[in-house]
Order: sequence, then C-alpha cells, then structure tokens
Amino acid sequence: MKILCVIPARYASTRLPGKPLKDVAGKPMICRVYDRASQAKTLAGVVVATDDERILRAVEDHGGRAMMTAKAHPTGTDRLAEVAEAYPDVDLIINVQGDEPLIEPSLIDELGRAFDGDAELQMATVMTPMEDEAEQKNPNNVKVVTDKNGCALYFSRSLLPYPRNDAGTPVYKHIGIYAYRRDFLLAYAKMTPTPLERTESLEQLRALENGYKGILFPIVQGHFSEDLRKQSAEFVSSLDMPGIAIGGLSVGEPPEEFTKFLNYTVQFLPEDKPKYVMGIGTPEYILDAVQAGIDMFDCVLPTRNARNGSYFTRRGMLSI
Repeated sequence: MKILCVIPARYASTRLPGKPLKDVAGKPMICRVYDRASQAKTLAGVVVATDDERILRAVEDHGGRAMMTAKAHPTGTDRLAEVAEAYPDVDLIINVQGDEPLIEPSLIDELGRAFDGDAELQMATVMTPMEDEAEQKNPNNVKVVTDKNGCALYFSRSLLPYPRNDAGTPVYKHIGIYAYRRDFLLAYAKMTPTPLERTESLEQLRALENGYKGILFPIVQGHFSEDLRKQSAEFVSSLDMPGIAIGGLSVGEPPEEFTKFLNYTVQFLPEDKPKYVMGIGTPEYILDAVQAGIDMFDCVLPTRNARNGSYFTRRGMLSI
C-alpha cells in the first residue's frame, strides 16, 4: 500500500496569521512538522499543501516537497482532495495538522496499518481517554463514541456519553489526525455538507451521515502521555533559546487548573534556562507561578471599565 502524508498549511489563520512560518528554534514551524512526519517508516512521501508562495518557498528551501493549492477551499478536506487528484498512484492519504511539531511518527505508521486486511475501511482517526471533567465539558474538545468494534457512532462538542447513570463508561476525545483511502477522499470532498455536520461544525460527521464506516484508533492515555512528555522534554531541551515560554490559561479558568498545569509542565523543562509563563495577573496565579519556580510572569490583567461595567485586559511583565 502506497501512503502519502499531506500537511495542509494556510497562511491566513484566523487566530494567528502566518503561523506555519513562525520560528521554532531556528526553523519555520511547518518545516518542523515536515521533518517529524518524514520519520514515519510506512510513508512513500510527505507533501505540504499550501495556498501561499511564502510557505511553498520555506518548505522547498528546507529540502521538502510542497504543492500550491487553491485559496478558495472551504475546508481542509477540499485541500487534501486537490492533492489526492495530483497523486493517482497513492492508495492512502494521511492528514497531519500543520501545527504539530511533536507529532509521533509511530502514530502515523499505526494509522496506515489500520487499513491492512480491511477492504471496507475508508477512513480512520484517533481518540484518547479524557478524564478531567472541565475538559470533558469544553466544546473545543470534540468527544466521540464508538461501537464494540471501534467504529465511530457519533462525534459531538457536547459531552458524550451523557452520564445519566454512572456505568463507568469512559469519555474519549477525538484527535484530529485522519487517514483516508484516496478514492473515498475524492468522493468525500464532493459530498454535500450534512445537517449534523453543519449543526456541530464537525466535518467528520458528513461521512457518518452518508453511511460510511470509520474506525477510531485508540491511544492508551498513560502510554501516549509518557511518550509525549518525553518528546516534549527532549524537544524543549534541544532549543538554543535564552528561556522557555509556557502557555497559560484564559480568563475564567479556575486557579486550581492553572496550578495543575504549572506543576505538570515545569517538571519537564531544563533547569538551566529561565522560565516564563503567560496567565492571568491575579494573586492566586502569581503565587502558583512562584511556587512552581517560574522566573517571569507575562500578565494579562483583567480591568473593570468604570463607565459600563465591562472588562478589558492589559499586559505587563512581572519579575518574580
């Protein structure tokens, strides 16, 4: 089976324009992802699908392969399908997101192997157990339920399954790496968006509503977390940077979540570099940062508008 890994990379990201070209320890992020995916052993090749000449040049200057695709594609699947059209000899397309510089190459290999001996399987993706109640209720975390054979029954931004009775059923989070048979991908991209897909804003529901079989490849939480922690620590330690920045939490997150986040993260960072954290400038957050051994606190300070009672934010750096 001939497998091609495709990494979609748009320049005009809503949240962070130009994200694929952001520098990560001397290389554009998209090149870091390319290098990581290229370590997978089952792939016939890796290609970046982009809509921007700057990304194309960055990948090619790095020695990688990239392809210009149309800017007007409404979804990432449409961009993948354009690449699939250009590679008629490929059997399987694996889609890796362009902001995953720590993607595990063995995960790519295992997704590809899921199709061995199963001619009916058209697409596969990944899920992992999710135990934190706040994360389970977060609509940004897509939940999934499967049948006894591991085939998806439904994806939702709501909690699945709803715990009307405590039967000990685990909650699974969907992880957005996909593998498609090429012929299915081409047909899938041409299907009309379906009612559930539009309601949940989840493109994968289109396949289920059209009656296609899709399997969820489970990652055991402990194994996945240990691997990811090891990779993250090795990656961070290898960076030739004066300090390490740690992403914080947004307004409204409970302080205990920030404490858990800090204590989890700092244990994997090198001790010989100063550590920075971004968070909310309240006494609880700052105290937690001090106790966790953070050197600098990049504050977002909620400030009340005296005229209308609304809140705005301002930023500042505290040396702690």
